[in-house]
Amino acid sequence: MSATSEDILNPQSEIYSAYANVGRWYWGLQSVIFSHDKFVPLREIFSKRPEEIREFRDGLDLHAAALMKIFVNLNLQDLLIEAIQFYIEKDLKLQMNFQPLNPKTEQNVKELSEIGYTHLDSISLDKVEAMNNYLKNLPARDWNNNPIVGKPTEVQNVGGFHLKDVIACPHLLEIANDPKILSVVRNYLGAAPTIIVASAFQSFAGKNQARDAQLFHMDYDDYKFCKLFVYLTDVDEKSGPHVYLDSTHKLQVMAQKRGSFSKGIKAFDEWWIMKLRKTDEEVKEYLGITPTKITGKAGSAFLVDTRGIHKGLLPENRDRMICQITYAVSPRIQEHITLLPVSNPVIPPAMKNPTSEYVSRLFINFQK
Repeated sequence: MSATSEDILNPQSEIYSAYANVGRWYWGLQSVIFSHDKFVPLREIFSKRPEEIREFRDGLDLHAAALMKIFVNLNLQDLLIEAIQFYIEKDLKLQMNFQPLNPKTEQNVKELSEIGYTHLDSISLDKVEAMNNYLKNLPARDWNNNPIVGKPTEVQNVGGFHLKDVIACPHLLEIANDPKILSVVRNYLGAAPTIIVASAFQSFAGKNQARDAQLFHMDYDDYKFCKLFVYLTDVDEKSGPHVYLDSTHKLQVMAQKRGSFSKGIKAFDEWWIMKLRKTDEEVKEYLGITPTKITGKAGSAFLVDTRGIHKGLLPENRDRMICQITYAVSPRIQEHITLLPVSNPVIPPAMKNPTSEYVSRLFINFQK
């Protein structure tokens, strides 16, 4: 079924509940861009007025096409984020309350801005044990969403979990909506965040070859975004730490590397932008940056801007279990993100507020 603007904006439409918080959001942002002169520079990229976008897919395609143009232009990125926050405050008139920064969270924002990651307060062991025990009793799934039965095959390096099960994981959404974490995220992104991905992964030890996200890569989830990672198992250098190339999320740093690369700018761009997976040897040749391995006990939590080049190291001695939350400035560009709401879990009392309702609206229908 294709969705027209009439369908999306009509509360009586059968598909209204599926598209409202996404379709209406993008329609509203387009209206802001075309209604205020300060956002004129964005109109060349977001070229269609809201009334010209007749189908929901067209709106997503417009934003997907704009993603890379915004990605490589800091001025346009800043202007778009200003438009998004203007839309949230002035048009949607949402009264959200993010905690003011304190010295610790201010340092978190600074580290995230400068090096691309920052360590947060650890999650309590009782919560971690509950989360880990819950996931261990569920079947991990391969990339085709088939349950991994018995011992994983040699090519099954990582297993994921069904989205409805991840959303129901004890404490996960509560942690993702922690006021201190949201304060850091809001100040880093420059606009109120939306959780667009909630996931959990089990990385299997003892494999012969790194695959997929165990090779260096960069993410393009949104115009600006960051990810919360929580280790549910102890992670040392041999059990699958997150590995990051410091400051590679910063265009200024990559521009400097790009301009000084011995094989020229074209070769650098083909590797940096176009090549999905990057080897350790290439990282050394193209960037000359020593990777940082983020280790920690079960319960360790950290935020990462995964526009920077990163990977999950292939574990050698024991499996790694990890949860991941992606915070973004817009609700849904990537096609693989499931429409709302995928689940209606018991909502913790601390989440019954306008801030959490906006942040978590893709996964929880707070009206039911």
